[in-house]
Amino acid sequence: VQVKRPRHIFALKVIDKSSLTTADARDSALRELQAMQSFDHPSLARLHCAFQTSTMLCLCMDFLGGGECFSLMKYTRFPNQVLRIHGAQVALALDHMQQLGY
Repeated sequence: VQVKRPRHIFALKVIDKSSLTTADARDSALRELQAMQSFDHPSLARLHCAFQTSTMLCLCMDFLGGGECFSLMKYTRFPNQVLRIHGAQVALALDHMQQLGY
């Protein structure tokens, strides 16, 4: 999803409602939505909006490009400085989530 002006790229997570067949699955989707609505941290994707159709739940959030770190590790050995920076970002994001009660 891309807005022409200003240029900003969003990720759209689409959840098929038919996959939410159990109470646990529905609760998990609701907890994810509530958690993302409360995040305000530079290392966590920001939820811009959420909406639903008769068959889908949609979450519109920041697009964080660059690939999944686990996938990159298959092809690249990260320098220690890069690992320290990313490790610190993860620790700060987890601390933020913990302070919010997640």
